[in-house]
Amino acid sequence: MDITIKKIKAAKGKLVFEYDKKEDEESLISTHTSKFEEEPEPSFWSAFGYLRADVCRILEVDPGQYARRIVPTGVSYSTGTDGYEGAIITCEYHMPKSGTTTTINTPLLRFPQADEQVGLPSYFSEETEEHLRDLIHEAVRYLEGHRGQGGLFDDEGQNPRNVTPEDSPVRLAAVGQSGSDMKQIAG
Repeated sequence: MDITIKKIKAAKGKLVFEYDKKEDEESLISTHTSKFEEEPEPSFWSAFGYLRADVCRILEVDPGQYARRIVPTGVSYSTGTDGYEGAIITCEYHMPKSGTTTTINTPLLRFPQADEQVGLPSYFSEETEEHLRDLIHEAVRYLEGHRGQGGLFDDEGQNPRNVTPEDSPVRLAAVGQSGSDMKQIAG
């Protein structure tokens, strides 16, 4: 089965995936929109969390100052007629003085296809591309049934599936929202 993610959205306690699916070589492509309330694995939120600093760099603001205020809520992926893949990252920007948020979309940027395109203004950095592809991977895993509820008893000698280590390199990786309050879940 081949799944092509078109859009990922996380808001109001729900995950929404828009994707194309092809069962096998002989089947037609079917388009789906699926909404879920079941919690994903922590690695899904980690993949979303990595986009905080990426969004800051795209918007040309200091990640050290603004990453805490940015909560990625969605990514729309597309492929142009020229074959270039691209994406728009949607996020909520929190303004602490006014106690409000506003939605911000990054410009549509392309994934580089050649080394000389890396670093050009209309292309993602290699790091951001990797983070966006990791998010696609996590979305496909979710659609395949890998969810946040692991087994009660994991195999001996292995780490439990749903544990985020305290010394995780992901800072502010997983953020949950209830109303207008933000709380840090991991990192």
